[in-house]
Amino acid sequence: MSNETSETNDRNNPERDSHSHEGPSGDTLSNDELPPVTESASTDDLVDVGVAFEEVCDAQRERASKVSVPTDLLFELLAAPGNRFVLTYLLRAESEVSFGDLVEYVVSCAETPDDMTDAKFRGKVATRLVHSNLPKLADAGLIEYDKAEQVVRATPATDEVAPYLALAIARGG
Repeated sequence: MSNETSETNDRNNPERDSHSHEGPSGDTLSNDELPPVTESASTDDLVDVGVAFEEVCDAQRERASKVSVPTDLLFELLAAPGNRFVLTYLLRAESEVSFGDLVEYVVSCAETPDDMTDAKFRGKVATRLVHSNLPKLADAGLIEYDKAEQVVRATPATDEVAPYLALAIARGG
């Protein structure tokens, strides 16, 4: 009986070792194994955080379901810096943009290689946009490119991929 009393007193004793606690199964847990608890967090706060997290997840799932570009293709397109520059410029523009303005923007975002003049680099960027970047982005439905008018326009899909573009840019890719 004295062992039971001593054990009960140890559990209720505030002076007991504060670095370990008895878990629900009777195991002793150290403070390192316990989840962090903040004095200001209430159950309501934790429920609010959980609900907010679920809302964010639902919004992301809804946004992803609207994106008409297959995921693999989207990430492949966003891997190319030129494509990211084009999409960024279109998202900032209020209307269609001229091909010349787009070339200037891409040139300003990229570094001219040491072995190239600015004019030669500008020409290389323009050629790559016409023959590679713009056709790929247009085929995916992310832009409209009117070759005859020399203008590029955003599409509804451009807005839809904005969060993925922001992620690609933030990751420095």
